[in-house]
Amino acid sequence: MAGLMLAVIGCMRRLTMALLGTCFAGLAAAAGAHATPATVPATIAVPNNVAMVRGLRIVGQVPDAVRNLISSQIGMVADTERLVTDREQLRDGMISRGYLEAQVQMSRDDDGQGGMFVKYAVKPGPLYRISEVTSRGRMVDISALTTLSVDDIADADRIERNRMMVEQALTRRAGKRVVVTSEVQPNRAEHTVAVTFRIAAAK
Repeated sequence: MAGLMLAVIGCMRRLTMALLGTCFAGLAAAAGAHATPATVPATIAVPNNVAMVRGLRIVGQVPDAVRNLISSQIGMVADTERLVTDREQLRDGMISRGYLEAQVQMSRDDDGQGGMFVKYAVKPGPLYRISEVTSRGRMVDISALTTLSVDDIADADRIERNRMMVEQALTRRAGKRVVVTSEVQPNRAEHTVAVTFRIAAAK
């Protein structure tokens, strides 16, 4: 559970550049993310001992917005670091959209002619939903300041937008800076997350 919580928070941080900036089932179904040409375009020279990406596929139930997170393309050098980063981007993208247990496996097949076929197999896992939305710190009723509701998908971007909405509204109401941070507590057994907004006066 601790590892899952760290993965959620880490993903939200990267995606929203705030406390929850890393955060968050479908059944895996085969789907190709990109076309897979039979050969590398003739204009691209393949250096000796350097493999080129000839085919690139993403298999599984993956939203288009998540598919677009990868930077590798057909015709590029098959750079291991870039490919691994793409795998992490896919996983983080799924987590941020509520699939907190998403897993992504990468496989590479050498065609023996300086080319490589890359495949990412995505297993989304269960879709997590919000079980409650509460506030801590200053005694403030935030029910009218947030659009989050019980049973909403635990979407990292939406939670962050609501954090900002609450912070801005409370700052206007108080006439001075109010700081609002967000926390999510996942319940693996029920596939839910509890969202807590912590409210404090700026120091």
